[in-house]
Amino acid sequence: RLAKTIGIKQAEAKEFIEQYFNRFPKIRGMIDHFIAFATQHEYCETVLGRRRLLENINSSNQRLSSTARNIAINTPIQGSAADLIKIAMIKTHKHLQALKLRCNMILQIHDELVFECHKDDIKTAEITIKEQMENALTLDVPLIVEIGHGNNWLEAHS
Repeated sequence: RLAKTIGIKQAEAKEFIEQYFNRFPKIRGMIDHFIAFATQHEYCETVLGRRRLLENINSSNQRLSSTARNIAINTPIQGSAADLIKIAMIKTHKHLQALKLRCNMILQIHDELVFECHKDDIKTAEITIKEQMENALTLDVPLIVEIGHGNNWLEAHS
């Protein structure tokens, strides 16, 4: 699939993938763990325990089992990210309300939250938002939040 997607030969794609996993062997181990768990239990789950059933993981139909394996790899990562941002949104909203800041969450884009804040409340809002997002969940690795602000979304990313 990589070869087709980026327009290279299959041998090149295979070599690229092998080099990647040689450089990052823990990722291969994580993927193998996700697939083994899903194969045994016929589901996968997020860090918060939200489950996705994988009835076809052990199917003799290669297409069905391959799709289920991909879901078994993606759900713990993407589903956990979704869980995390939802918790961060709830905690951040509650804290902004408690502080009576003139700051409203207006948009979520993947792992990013967009707020509209009164200029006098920006500094306090930034501190609160960063703190709540970085502490939304306790994980083995720290969560680092970057904050930008501006008159529009583009300025906030400059």
